[in-house]
Amino acid sequence: MDIPALLAPQVRKYECLRCGETQPTHSQYIQHCLAHIGITIYLCQVCQHLFHTHTQLETHTAAEHEGRKRKKYSCEECGKEFNNKTQFGRHSDIHAGKKFMCEQCGKLFSQKGYLKVHQAIHSSVKSFECDVCGRKFTQKSTLVHHAAVHTGKRFNCDECGKIFSRKSYLSYHQKTHRVEEGVGEVRKFGCSQCTREFSHKGDLTQHVRSVHQGIKFGCEICRKEFTKKSNLAKHIKTHEEDVKGAEELAEVQVEQGEHGRGSVKGNVTATGKMLRIFEGKKKVMRGQTPLGKNKGRKRKIKGKP
Repeated sequence: MDIPALLAPQVRKYECLRCGETQPTHSQYIQHCLAHIGITIYLCQVCQHLFHTHTQLETHTAAEHEGRKRKKYSCEECGKEFNNKTQFGRHSDIHAGKKFMCEQCGKLFSQKGYLKVHQAIHSSVKSFECDVCGRKFTQKSTLVHHAAVHTGKRFNCDECGKIFSRKSYLSYHQKTHRVEEGVGEVRKFGCSQCTREFSHKGDLTQHVRSVHQGIKFGCEICRKEFTKKSNLAKHIKTHEEDVKGAEELAEVQVEQGEHGRGSVKGNVTATGKMLRIFEGKKKVMRGQTPLGKNKGRKRKIKGKP
């Protein structure tokens, strides 16, 4: 089935190529066509915005359409009006001659090359590898940006002494000092779902993801959740320290066995011991009995009287 051809609307007439049924708007047309291939999406009846889940639709409706008037965005080319700036931008792309559409997200591009670069974002193939640390990226520009970390150059904040690996990070950080001192622009990024305001767009995005969308970063070891990926990374290091300590303990026990202070069975390696100890730590975290403890009874060591 040619999905792009199925989704592409006919001129002045949104007619389904499969069943011949017509739709009054392009959004309803896409919703109808995707239903043929078993994909359900949710349509806002006010602004025709499409959503993947009903919860997203409800959140959007409450924030955009309930209890307050929204700014109208009018197209100078055809006069069509939009309540949502994103929808207005996508509509403007059509007049700008952008005809190459991404099948994954529906974004339009004026050149096929731009579309190919964009599609790499959706792909799991990472063709660009860092020669220093081996990290891989989907785009060359991202690799170039990452390579700056390995130059060793550091940028210091004159206000608080904090150090950054990139000048752009330092500039971003320095804005917080200007806001605190009342110099420059005051916080201007307001959350549409609550009264919180932020000085940086990235902080607003993080707030919406964690507070209103419920997006969490979970630890696969102990199931603890964090609102920031950086905090999860710091937490995982604590588990790595536990593993390292367990490995050192296992090596000592094996060494003791080799010197006659109690033997270790031949097939029990330091790595296996480490995993057993680490599993015990995990079970203690969950309130279970740790490995190696059997109701207070001491375990006998083979070869020891």
